Amino acid sequence: MSSFQMESFVDNYRRLPVFLKWIELLIAIVTIGILQDVGDYPGSTVYRTTTIYTAICSYLIILPVLLIGYNMSNEVQKLLVSSITRDLMISVWGINRKVFILVIIASILWLTAGALMFDKYMVLPKYASPAALICSGILTLLNGCLFIADAVATYREE
Repeated sequence: MSSFQMESFVDNYRRLPVFLKWIELLIAIVTIGILQDVGDYPGSTVYRTTTIYTAICSYLIILPVLLIGYNMSNEVQKLLVSSITRDLMISVWGINRKVFILVIIASILWLTAGALMFDKYMVLPKYASPAALICSGILTLLNGCLFIADAVATYREE
C-alpha cells in the first residue's frame, strides 16, 4: 500500500458509521454463536425463530458487503450498495441515503428479534435454562440501538 492509500484507509476507519458497522458485525457474530438452539425452547414457534435468525443472519451478510464497499473506490461502493438495495429505493438516491435506509431496516429487525427473545423468555417453564437466550436477547437489543446510532451518524454524514 502506498502512503496515499494507507492515509485514505486510516481516514476511512475514523468515520463513525464505519466504526459502528464493525462493532455491529462483531456483536452479530457473537450473538449467532450464543444463539444456537433458539428453536429448541418450549413455546417456540417457527415464526419467532425465523424472524430472529433472519434479522441476525441477513446482516451477517450485508454488513461485510458494506464494509468491503467502504474500503474500495467510490464506484465499487456504489455497485455493492446498489446491488443490495436495488429493489428498495429509487436509483437516483445517494449512497448514504441508501445505507441510511438499510440501517433503519436493520434497527427495526434487530429490535424486533430482541423483543421476541425476551417474550420467549417470559413464557419459558421454570426448568428451562435461559442463560443463552437472555444473553443473546441483550446483545440483540444492544445491536438494534447501535443500528439507530449508525443511522443518525450516516444521516449526519450525508
